[in-house]
Amino acid sequence: ALNINKAVNIISSTNDAFICLDTENTDFFGKEVGSSFTVSRNGSGTNITGIFFNNTQLFIRNADNITLNNITVNNEDLQLGSGVGVTSIRDNSSNIKVLNSYFRTKDNLGHSTLVCAWANNVLIENCTIEAEGTVGNLFYATTYNVEGVENIEPYANYNITFRNNHIDGLKAEVAA
Repeated sequence: ALNINKAVNIISSTNDAFICLDTENTDFFGKEVGSSFTVSRNGSGTNITGIFFNNTQLFIRNADNITLNNITVNNEDLQLGSGVGVTSIRDNSSNIKVLNSYFRTKDNLGHSTLVCAWANNVLIENCTIEAEGTVGNLFYATTYNVEGVENIEPYANYNITFRNNHIDGLKAEVAA
């Protein structure tokens, strides 16, 4: 697992940086998610630009002021995101920007591609989300599998702006 616990700028000026953890989830309910690339609370203020995440869960957990720009998250033929999403903005994260990015899921046994789970002030703009085969939701705003969310009044997700994005699920199948 990789945990970003200080504000950093992770940039590929040539757009060919590659991270692949290849860790398969062991359950369907978010309890054993395995290794992930996580920006945690102390990593607030982090910017990630031009990075390719292959078969790698990308989590923003209880962090603020994060920008993901021109990233690719590809999940193919591997069970990732079980109960939480392959890319998941969660656990009281706020002021998050996801810009100009590409998310692709193919045959991951029915788990969501891009998730907001107790997230606020999120902008998802100029992104493409594509799916093929047996996948879950392509974009999902939820409170499922979020610890502590039951104590939040009145809303856990708010001010999520989804603008100028392209979603293509024409090759997707419903998970059984």
